[in-house]
Amino acid sequence: MQDYKTVKIFLALLLLTMFTSGCAGYNSKLYKESFSKTLQNADSRVEKEQYPEAAYLYRALIDSEPDDKELKENINNIISEAPEVSVLFNKKKLGSNRTDRVPNKDFGIPGRILLYIPNRILDILDIFSVEVGLNAGLGVDVKITEYVTVGAQGTLGEAMAGNYRRNLGARAGLDNYAEIFPFEAHSTIEILAYTGGHYALLYGNTGIKKPELEIYQRARDFWGLSIHAAYGVAAGFAIHPVEIYDFFAGCIFFDPLVDDLGVSRGIRLTMEEKETLGVLAAQTKARGPNYNK
Repeated sequence: MQDYKTVKIFLALLLLTMFTSGCAGYNSKLYKESFSKTLQNADSRVEKEQYPEAAYLYRALIDSEPDDKELKENINNIISEAPEVSVLFNKKKLGSNRTDRVPNKDFGIPGRILLYIPNRILDILDIFSVEVGLNAGLGVDVKITEYVTVGAQGTLGEAMAGNYRRNLGARAGLDNYAEIFPFEAHSTIEILAYTGGHYALLYGNTGIKKPELEIYQRARDFWGLSIHAAYGVAAGFAIHPVEIYDFFAGCIFFDPLVDDLGVSRGIRLTMEEKETLGVLAAQTKARGPNYNK
């Protein structure tokens, strides 16, 4: 039953991502409505002292309005009340290897033993990512971490689906770049919907790549080994070495990425909150980085 539910969620997210990212344009009214509703949901979570959920919602809002001073102040207030949620905004050098989960301090040793095998299986699933899809362009890219990279891509649009470590998901957008070793000229507008949540990413950089940059904090693994190729159809495969370390650390009950079930917990959003976030992410992507408020 749980597997069937997961498949249903994945298919719904896939359809949402492909439709809202590939076909629908920017709708100012829809954007403002989803932004306002997400803000209401975030404020409500703060009032209930549900800080991880509030932080997650505020992060989606700051993705859409990165220069909003009031949002930044609200985020700082949440972090002062619950310092553990700061990792949602700054995953440091671990970047996207660090999941959107928070520590569960009340979980004891018996539970960790009971979930030992399921957590090791999930840690193994985290090591690999595979995706396939369509690409209205041409590109090839080979990475041995972002420090040793050679590749380029030019596209009018890309839509991909696959497993993003332990999650199923789909992403769509524009991803144009040229890179050699740690240097890049990169422009990305993307939305990802997966069984762990949603995000909209607007990213541009001309210069040296660093793990602290937004794209490596949220979407790409700076330390990954990967290959991606596109010519009408597209495919990508990646291995995540940091996750290999996390697997072996987990064998001795150490969880450096704070992703073990029980020891950590995910962000518990309602279905309405998830749907609103999906619309906001899609509209943020459709709007793009250049717009008039």
